[in-house]
Amino acid sequence: MKKLLIFTILIAVLFVSAAPVLALEMKYPVVFGLPDLNTGKPDLAQYISYIFGIAIYLAGFVSLVSFAIGGVQYLASMDSEETKKSGADRMKGAVLGLALVLVSFMIIRTINPKLITPVITPLPELAGLALVNADGDKKPTSGQDADLSDNDGYTKLVYTCCVEEDQCIIGDDYLVWQFPNPGFESGNDDLSAVEVVELTCEEGNNTLDLSEMGSFKVEHKIPGVYYYLSQNCEGYSSYANTSSSENIQSLFSRKIKSVKIINDEENNVYYGVIFHQTAGLNKGGMCSQPIAEDEAGDGVPTNENGCADVSISAAAADIYKINTSPSVAPGDGVSFYSEAWGWKTGANAGFSDISDEDIEDPSSQLDPNTEIDFSYDYVNQPIYYQNYCVFFGDCPGSIEIRGDYLVAVYSVYSANADSYCQTFTKNVPNLAAEEIIAKGKENESLENIYIIPLMLGESPD
Repeated sequence: MKKLLIFTILIAVLFVSAAPVLALEMKYPVVFGLPDLNTGKPDLAQYISYIFGIAIYLAGFVSLVSFAIGGVQYLASMDSEETKKSGADRMKGAVLGLALVLVSFMIIRTINPKLITPVITPLPELAGLALVNADGDKKPTSGQDADLSDNDGYTKLVYTCCVEEDQCIIGDDYLVWQFPNPGFESGNDDLSAVEVVELTCEEGNNTLDLSEMGSFKVEHKIPGVYYYLSQNCEGYSSYANTSSSENIQSLFSRKIKSVKIINDEENNVYYGVIFHQTAGLNKGGMCSQPIAEDEAGDGVPTNENGCADVSISAAAADIYKINTSPSVAPGDGVSFYSEAWGWKTGANAGFSDISDEDIEDPSSQLDPNTEIDFSYDYVNQPIYYQNYCVFFGDCPGSIEIRGDYLVAVYSVYSANADSYCQTFTKNVPNLAAEEIIAKGKENESLENIYIIPLMLGESPD
């Protein structure tokens, strides 16, 4: 009898675990007192109630069969007392087993009827992304789908920001890359057919129809620098770039047409970027002016959407976080000298100290030919030397960087006034040994110098 009961329980468990699948593949017998699983759309609670009832019926049937077998043994025992006793024990066990099942059912029903007739309460809708079909049915998404044509009609992407109307959860914004073909393919070589759109919590901007798309990818919209293959920050873009790159990834190398800068104003994190036409940030080459928000420094300002066009063929990028906090100084400033190793020459070099207080918040653009003038206080140099080396542009000897600063030195190169530059975050002992001077001498002078204070710890080693 114990073996039969264990077998019955195992069968019931298998039915429960397989119920959601079998519901689509079989017709259930209609049993008196049990829910009809063949009508409507039965839920898990109805399946559990049905299987529990079937187990009761099955236990009763097993007990009846066992009782019948015991009765036959008892009647057919003839003179065998052992067989007669075995039949009597089987009948007693059958009656006892049935009684135990019925008593258990009554006890459970008395304590809590929901244990045998459960009610499944659906979980509240969580904030996040989901795909929706034409009937409004939702299913979660991993944030990408390589083939929307094989997605059972789930082609609308919805961003749910609230669990309940009166309990909104402010979620992160998303960027969605929409590909016209499956497999994240654009259908052309320049990726101009790929659109990147923003998905936010705002009403009307939290739903995206992907019915005309072949595939999509989703990424969190995070602070950083985004590269675009088209002007005006349209079409295909990179993910957020948050650190400098000696070699821009091949998909965007020498193909960037515009750049979007997304800052984290709440945490006072502002990004900027200088693009280099030559790979390798320690080399001189054609450069863009620093690109940042208007209030985040001189150079090329972004528009109200954080976008700026890029005019050079960029192979490398200086990406930096600007120190905009007046209470946290990045260092002691930057000094310019008329001689190589100027800070070690004692009283033999003219100097110009640009302290942190002198750097306009948050950066300074200085003309080395008119604004960085040398002081010769306590310097042992003759008057003709002092009259010749008046400004740093006259005698660009060396640069001492005393803290976390990015110093970008520009010269005019070629007839069309393209900008040639080098960027430094460490001391420059002999500027004459750097490429920027060799190019600058073609037009007799440097053009301008940017001093950009960096967030503490952002200066490369």
